[in-house]
Amino acid sequence: VAITDVTERITFLNVVAEGLTGWSDGDARGRPANEVLRLVSEDTRQPVENPITLALRTGQIVKLPSRTLLLGRSGRAIPLDDSAAPIKNEQGGIAGCVMVFRDVTEQRKTEEAYRDAEQEAREANRIKDDFLATLSHELRTPLTAILGWSSMLAGGGVKPDASTRALETIIRNARHLAQLVVLVFVLPIAGVRPSLA
Repeated sequence: VAITDVTERITFLNVVAEGLTGWSDGDARGRPANEVLRLVSEDTRQPVENPITLALRTGQIVKLPSRTLLLGRSGRAIPLDDSAAPIKNEQGGIAGCVMVFRDVTEQRKTEEAYRDAEQEAREANRIKDDFLATLSHELRTPLTAILGWSSMLAGGGVKPDASTRALETIIRNARHLAQLVVLVFVLPIAGVRPSLA
């Protein structure tokens, strides 16, 4: 918590605000809020308008834009979430401003971990889709040959001199399918990652 008067000079910092800003309450008192609460955009590192200024000017509660950093006295950058609200006197006039802010570093880390996990899941899904498409192609090709030659043999559409070649093609493609079954279903159970490349 930081409190200012109507001229935007600090009148109070609580212990948490002291820790985040690097300013003690005694050192900060009387200093301009922009000096103690240096706020910049996380993306551009350019100063953002202090919500205290906006709250005093508009008489409304003002939230900081997302992705705002507090630059502590030591230069340490801390991601913040906060709001500022005008303090009104008994007559309803504005007497100052209170800014409540918190360090959202851990929240950001959680959000980043979630985004990373989401990206990894999308990549795993893409790899799975590629694998299944390749597997489907690898299965269809020998099955087509087996079914085609078998149908021709069964229907008498193969001349006697070509029947040996037809049977060899069927056997070769059946062996290829058997290898695929081992590659795709047996080896992964044994902990070996299959590759159809």
